[in-house]
Amino acid sequence: MLQRIASLLLLLGALLVPALAGPTPVTAPIVTVADDDLPGAHALVNSPSGREWLMRVTPAGVLKTRYTIDDDPFWTDWSTIAGSYTSVAGTTATVDGARRLVMAVVTAGGTLKYATNTGTEWTAWTTAAAPGGAQKWATVAMTTDAASRAWTFATTDTGNLFYSRQQVDGSWSAWTSVARVGTTTWAAASAGLQAGTNRVWLAAAGSDGKISTFRSAANGATIDATTRAAFQCSGGPSTGFADDVAISGDASGRMWLFATRAATGALNYCQTSAGTTTWGTEKSWGAADWSGVSAAWDVDDAQMWVAGTKTSGEVLYRHTSADPSGWTAFATIDRLSISYGLYLAPGGSVTAGFAAYLTREGKHEGIDTRRYVGAPVHALVSGTVTNIITGCRGAEVGCLSTIAIYNATLEKTVVYLHTNPATTSLAVGTTVARGQTIGYEDYRGVEQVNYQTHIEMRPGWHTVAAASVCSGGEAPDAPCNVQANPIPSSFWTSQGYDPDQDRAPLGGHAVVTDRSGREWDFVITPGGTLVYRYTGMTDWNWTVFGDGYNGSSAGFRSVAATLDGSGRIWVLTTSNDGELRYRRTAQAPSSTTTGAGWDDPTAPQSAGYNWGDVAASTDDAGRVWMFATATNTIDGTADRLFYKRQNNGSWTDMTQVGAGDWRGLSSTVKDGQVWLFAVKGSDSGAYSNRIFYYKSTSDGLLSTSASEFGAGSRWADVSAATDLSGRVWVFAPTFTDGLLRYRYTTTSGWTAPGSADWGELGNGDWVSVSSTVHQGSGKVEVVAAKDDGDLWSFKTNDGSTATVPAGGGWTSELIEPGGGGRGSYGI
Repeated sequence: MLQRIASLLLLLGALLVPALAGPTPVTAPIVTVADDDLPGAHALVNSPSGREWLMRVTPAGVLKTRYTIDDDPFWTDWSTIAGSYTSVAGTTATVDGARRLVMAVVTAGGTLKYATNTGTEWTAWTTAAAPGGAQKWATVAMTTDAASRAWTFATTDTGNLFYSRQQVDGSWSAWTSVARVGTTTWAAASAGLQAGTNRVWLAAAGSDGKISTFRSAANGATIDATTRAAFQCSGGPSTGFADDVAISGDASGRMWLFATRAATGALNYCQTSAGTTTWGTEKSWGAADWSGVSAAWDVDDAQMWVAGTKTSGEVLYRHTSADPSGWTAFATIDRLSISYGLYLAPGGSVTAGFAAYLTREGKHEGIDTRRYVGAPVHALVSGTVTNIITGCRGAEVGCLSTIAIYNATLEKTVVYLHTNPATTSLAVGTTVARGQTIGYEDYRGVEQVNYQTHIEMRPGWHTVAAASVCSGGEAPDAPCNVQANPIPSSFWTSQGYDPDQDRAPLGGHAVVTDRSGREWDFVITPGGTLVYRYTGMTDWNWTVFGDGYNGSSAGFRSVAATLDGSGRIWVLTTSNDGELRYRRTAQAPSSTTTGAGWDDPTAPQSAGYNWGDVAASTDDAGRVWMFATATNTIDGTADRLFYKRQNNGSWTDMTQVGAGDWRGLSSTVKDGQVWLFAVKGSDSGAYSNRIFYYKSTSDGLLSTSASEFGAGSRWADVSAATDLSGRVWVFAPTFTDGLLRYRYTTTSGWTAPGSADWGELGNGDWVSVSSTVHQGSGKVEVVAAKDDGDLWSFKTNDGSTATVPAGGGWTSELIEPGGGGRGSYGI
């Protein structure tokens, strides 16, 4: 049991839970988050049938449980267990010949009790032996060994630590003390099993913040005091100290240890190599007011789950995934994402928050989500229908559809726009239940590429959405320019939703400067729309570049830009349906023209592949090179990397580079050679998330051998640019700490300012980057996105010439706020 929250324990066996007695299932998230439901001590347990059990002790001492229905995150209502408690833990072990869920609690009076779930109900509490003397139990943690027997570790109010192991007959062994380190008392403990060695590991934090680890003896029945070791991640002394600690083992035999330190607010972690006791490099989720942590391994889905407590009391959780970052985004443990509540299915996302529009005048009065055309849309709150307008597909006047539902108790109207209303079951005056299907996602009132469901909360009784889109030229105090609705975050939170949890990430972006010195920025919005702008525009606003081309509603996936030998701008894109295309300005931009518009997009390039990331460069001969990853599996390998280049008015064939599992791409040209940088994906073993680069040869091909760039870090993306002096600059954000790092070439190799290995730009949470060099000033220009969608620009203070490289520090600017509910990408 941890000092602040109980262990997050996932069911490790074959617990099949039949139709359970007790809580009544509901097909929607909880209606409200009451004060006594705020996060406190908790344990999360996952069964092989797909159900997640959540056990919680609220700050008021109330013990509650709930579980999901089938494989979907629809939670039952809370079921309260009588009594007053301070701590809870859980595991699964063999009880009476069957695998059972076991729960342990510490009561407010300091008593330790157990209960077992029979598959239909919880047994009566069994009281464990007292620790002896005047001591009382304080916290509890549990794990299960290779023999399927449960272990309990518990601290006392005097700072002692004891453990007990379940016996063959179901009884518990006598309590055994874990010796203190000097005079330091024990403050927090956690335990887990190391696969392969079949040793139980104990991690305990002392009152001085120092962490010790222990392992069970060869007999598997006791903790071996001689195995005690002072814990510290490699190269990370901060994880040697903690107020809270969590340890768990995965299926490969690696042990994972997570630690929080209230003094710094940091949450750090590392893991051992498989089957060893050697800890690897420290990783961090930053100083974000973390005060507690718990973790456990999900055997069925092969995922490490982690929950962290904020000083505010909020509990967030995440788990490992196949995403290049290695982790899912953090989610709030008590609320559903608003997109899941709307669709009651995964795969939806929030594509625009509440605030201003990106490409039009007016105020965005709601939240936009999208899943797919035809996806069932469900009522987020109950109420009475006040208006239904069927509308029609497209952006023509009169096509906007509307469903308005008023909740008299909340005194709020929720308006849904752009859907195809379920008119067979809805009519004005109809009572709608929370979670009831009210329509189907569509594009009524918007272009097909912008299919979405707009959700708008309005105080009071209404029949339509607030006026929001201006036609242009309206006065500043016109209704469309005045935010009519309040910020809805607190309302949706009170209804059990998290409006930012499934916020779609910002798509790809690219930056290039033309020969007249204009900077052109291209950005794929969270909704998949490609927009662009350039310096010198009458208004520094975004313009829609196009949809997925030729009427495709798929939206864009990746974008790259380059200047060809004549100075025309080329924009290469991949769409979400896997097509690779490009289009060019009709002529080279100059001081008097911005390129005379855009040529029509080309036909799909190298059809038959599902193209992912794209990059482009123009060599000294004026030939455009394009690079792209193929996300479909070819000969058993996914994410292969290909390239082709112009060749006397045509193109060479697509040629593969290296093996598969490539992610972010970028290219540049130095001394007549094309340099291609690429990030390995998360499925490349020892090479996962490492950057490699290739150089072209004199015969116009890429070399088959690669050099590694930036070993020792897990990189999320990469971008390269060459200044006028020939210095190559490379920028890359890391998954390890979210920092945006850079380095550049010199005559002696790669370096950074002050002869450091790396320079840093901005704070953490960076996820993607693009760069260019200004054709006039020679300044290096960088565009980078954070995980909340904020888009930033960095420029060197000093430009470059043919003999002097760029440098002199950096100037930064927020280009476009994109996350945190601030909207702005609501096209």
